[in-house]
Amino acid sequence: DPRTADEIRELLARDLESAETGTVTQMFRELLASETPDLVGRKIGDWTLTRSLGVGGMGSVWLADRSDGRFEGQAAVKFVNVMHRGSTGVERFKDEGTALARLTHPNISRLLDAGVEPSGQPYLILEYVDGVRIDVWCDEQRLTVVQRLAVFAKVCAAVEHAHSHRIIHRDLKPSNILVTQDGVVKLLDFGVARLVQQDRDQRAQAPLPFTPAYAAPEQRAGHGESTATDTFSLGVLLHVLLTGSIPASPAPTASGVASKMSTAHAATRNSSPHAIASALRGDLDAILEAALAIDPARRYPSVAALIGDLQSLSASRPLVVRRGPMIERVAKFVRRNRLRVAAGGAVLMALALGSVVSVRQAKESALQRARALNAQELSRASSDMQTQMLAMYGPGGRALSQTERLLKARAAIELQYRNQPAILSSLLSTLSDQYADVNDLANQRELMFAAALAARRAQNTSMEAKALCLGSYIHLQANQPDSAALLLAGGMTLLPSARVDSSGAIIACNTARAYTHSMQQRFDSASILTTQSIRLLEQSGDTLSTNYSTAINNLGGTQLQAGRVRGAEASFSRLASILPRIGRENTDNMAVARGNQVAAIMAMGELRRALDVLRLELRRVQGVEQVVNFPVIYRYRHYQILARAEQWDSVIAVTLPLVRDSLAQIPPVQYEAHLALTDAYLAKRQLTDARREWKAAMAWANKAPPQPRLLMLRANISAAFLAQSDGIAPALDSIETFIKRVTKRDGGGDFFLFPALLRASQYAAELGDGPRALSFAQLALRSASVDSVALTQSAFAGRAYFAEARAHALLRDPSGARRSAEAARAPLRFGYGADHARVRELERWLADSLPR
Repeated sequence: DPRTADEIRELLARDLESAETGTVTQMFRELLASETPDLVGRKIGDWTLTRSLGVGGMGSVWLADRSDGRFEGQAAVKFVNVMHRGSTGVERFKDEGTALARLTHPNISRLLDAGVEPSGQPYLILEYVDGVRIDVWCDEQRLTVVQRLAVFAKVCAAVEHAHSHRIIHRDLKPSNILVTQDGVVKLLDFGVARLVQQDRDQRAQAPLPFTPAYAAPEQRAGHGESTATDTFSLGVLLHVLLTGSIPASPAPTASGVASKMSTAHAATRNSSPHAIASALRGDLDAILEAALAIDPARRYPSVAALIGDLQSLSASRPLVVRRGPMIERVAKFVRRNRLRVAAGGAVLMALALGSVVSVRQAKESALQRARALNAQELSRASSDMQTQMLAMYGPGGRALSQTERLLKARAAIELQYRNQPAILSSLLSTLSDQYADVNDLANQRELMFAAALAARRAQNTSMEAKALCLGSYIHLQANQPDSAALLLAGGMTLLPSARVDSSGAIIACNTARAYTHSMQQRFDSASILTTQSIRLLEQSGDTLSTNYSTAINNLGGTQLQAGRVRGAEASFSRLASILPRIGRENTDNMAVARGNQVAAIMAMGELRRALDVLRLELRRVQGVEQVVNFPVIYRYRHYQILARAEQWDSVIAVTLPLVRDSLAQIPPVQYEAHLALTDAYLAKRQLTDARREWKAAMAWANKAPPQPRLLMLRANISAAFLAQSDGIAPALDSIETFIKRVTKRDGGGDFFLFPALLRASQYAAELGDGPRALSFAQLALRSASVDSVALTQSAFAGRAYFAEARAHALLRDPSGARRSAEAARAPLRFGYGADHARVRELERWLADSLPR
């Protein structure tokens, strides 16, 4: 648009001198330049640029000749665009180099070299592919449907190779897939490849470019990418190769599209529209439907699965995505076994059946013997490994740390069992579990992936699936969802072909799937999967392993997140009774279990019982040699209970040493601890101390992950400060605004909002606003009612009933006030204890305000 261009030039002319290096300014200058820079003759390392090959989404590409005299050759040199020279663009460019350096496949363009010029211009030197776009080449060669499928299978193999190295291409399209004069397919341009192990912060920076026509729906919507993104793009590519058109949305069948193809168009496929439609109808329609599913979960679980169906198609076997009628499957069997079917026609069926049964029995017996032998060898190897680890010492007899022992153990078993991959896989998996004890997720996931590779060498599908799914679970704990999704997809793909008795693999995959569902707040699905794992373990008698205790802990966590608090408390209590039986009584596992149990009891408002459980545990661990975070976990829960019980002097006594402890400088712990101290000092009207602790809390705020409960506590304290400085009315407005902003349930009944709702009712009552005081008190009661039992046992329910009674009194409703006050008595006594100040306050209020 010339007019717009003139306006932009005028704005640029008036731009500040300091803006010369600005990204937007440089981008516009690049776009408005009348000519692209002429780089012909420029030397890049050992290469000299000869001509431009084009410009892509991430950079310009130039043809270069080798110029160091050692040998002749050509390469493609790729530069990052000026507009991408910020840190994000350079990092993306480095990612491309990292990705390509890991890929060695005959159908992927190789990385020859990489570097950064003195000017700061990064570059990649890539294998130069002199070829034609795959769709154009197929048309020029007049390839049939079958021939096009063979070419497409090579593309899939290249993409699967990239996925096996945890790399997603993200921009699969014909212009990125060339075919040379020799008919070799080459996949190009990993400039927008996204490494799966990049963490969430890296992925959230800036959207990477993609081609909308070939992009998956979740990619266009900005919801992130996975291997399923590439599967969708492959589906679009296959549709284009077979029909010559991009699939519409909603997509008609490919056979339907082909039936409307022009005769000239069909001629480029050496066929007719009717013949092409017939070839696509059925299996190929089903393959395309599975690849192009809108929901990623309904697509092929991996490119390997897509390749499997393409191979089944060519071999006349039934597809995974389409189980046709029996007559069709029989016909396919006959087509691929013509000679055997013809020869076997004269053989008696009974004899055939007897032979099959005999062979099957012989194979089963051999398999059982092999399993027993493997179990003996594995038991011996595990015992040897543990013995060797105990005997390991450093130079001069120095005692080794646990991490040093694990490193030495890995080196030893990889050397000793390099030719026994099944045993190697099992031992590596065991070592990975031991890294969990020292909270080393990096080595834990690396060892688990090594275990999966060893299982693959052993051709043990069950072990490989289990290792991949356990690796997925570890990646989820490390907040690396892309890597987790890729490993989980690999494990799930292997499960159908695993042994029938592969409960370990099923449990491992269930664990990773449940964790994923919990992160997506699909708690019911997570609970079902975890419960299934627990039942499988119980059926196999495996109730004294870490697998069983982990499953119980995960179930409790899911129940707590879903609001099924009493069930969560039962699960954590059950876990605490299991751990001593497996030798983990004095470990951080027990601390976490008891801490979570206490948290669940607190959530039910049974504060006196929570304190009793915690004090009993503290007495048990006194004098026990324990890991460092024992006291941190217990002291954290201790001040939480005391703060909820409004025992402000005790809160200060317990929390002050914690915030000064160098071993307890954990952001969420410190943030909440300083907030608790602020609340305590406000309650005691020590404003100077309160402001000091508030300032300290704000210093930790950005380091702690955002949690609704902590946001509420912060808003509640802000309102208390506001009430001190500006009065009750603005403080009430502040709390009400916060409640409306964060509530997820109609009317604001979220559990974490209870303190804010209670304070709002209190402020409204102080302002003499009976209706608002009653409304907030009723919402607080709803928030505290985690189950029916809570109404009679929760201190929170008792507080809400008491607030409701005060509101009824303001509204001159003595019968309603007495009814609510009487309802408050039992839960206050049970939750706080009979001698608590709130119980005495209720009794005084009943005597003074509502005398009989």
